Amino acid sequence: MQSDRSFYIVLSLAFFLLMFAGKQAFAQGDAREFFKDGVSLFEKGEFKKAAESFRKAYTLKASWKMFYNIGQSEAAAKRYGLALEAFESYFAQGGDDVPANRREEVLKEIERLRMLVGVVEIDSKNGTELIVDDVSRGTTPFEGVKRIGVGRHAVVLRFGGEIIHDEMLTIAGGITTVIKLKDTAETVSVTDDTDVADNAEDTGDNTIVETSSVPETSEKARKLIIGGIIIGAVGLGAVSMGIGFTIKGGKDYEDSKKYADKYSETGADSDLNKHKDADDALGLDKTMLVIGYVTGGALMIAGTVMAIIGIKKKKTSNSDQVSVIPTANGLAVTF
Repeated sequence: MQSDRSFYIVLSLAFFLLMFAGKQAFAQGDAREFFKDGVSLFEKGEFKKAAESFRKAYTLKASWKMFYNIGQSEAAAKRYGLALEAFESYFAQGGDDVPANRREEVLKEIERLRMLVGVVEIDSKNGTELIVDDVSRGTTPFEGVKRIGVGRHAVVLRFGGEIIHDEMLTIAGGITTVIKLKDTAETVSVTDDTDVADNAEDTGDNTIVETSSVPETSEKARKLIIGGIIIGAVGLGAVSMGIGFTIKGGKDYEDSKKYADKYSETGADSDLNKHKDADDALGLDKTMLVIGYVTGGALMIAGTVMAIIGIKKKKTSNSDQVSVIPTANGLAVTF
């Protein structure tokens, strides 16, 4: 009896394992089909549908590599917020496995996309769903910020299955837009000296929409780098001026010496005057070359330091998260 019971137990386990393996194989086959559909749709220019197919493939067989395809499709569809989220997920999940050449390409695309999106914050009770252009972007509280491409978008808030806010919202690049429900606003303390009404737009329903200029770290880094390059270029120009006066000073020194020698031989006033003119020019040359070298060197150092700070800020911004046009050749995920 005991041996029969053991036999049936082993047989049942084998049956369930076979069923599980078959289900996994079926899911993987479906994922492969959705992936192929995504590639085909992308090549046809149907970028939104391509992104949907890649997402379905990811649901059936999760692979961090799929976020690259999703990001390319969303970027081509000009849904920049979704594209940025996909590329950031690509880095977050891929980690050190992301190839070096692909890492550089995607970082450039992320940098481009960050200039093409604004941030939306929802000040409402937990469990409020954000829907942008008929695409769900999650429910509050969000994990991280929600970025939306610049332009006008249909923004819907839904809670408990009911729509509690619906409007067309204009998103500006590098700007944070806060949608604040009035019943929530009463419990929020305003810490700056400006009354909420001064920087908020009453939409006429149960919300207040606030906008505040909150440039992202990458924008500040870009300004530092550009400022550093400009200052460094001015410094280089000043050093070049110093070099020019150094060369001129050598010529004026030779002239001063030449006419001094001639004056000692001839005693002519004309030679004496030419000697004095060359000597005065030499004195000016010395002053200008010192100014050029000192000022130019200081500006070059300051510009270099500013640019280095900007580069470090830029790297930091990239690690905790423009034109690259997606092509079918980039869709390289395989199963």
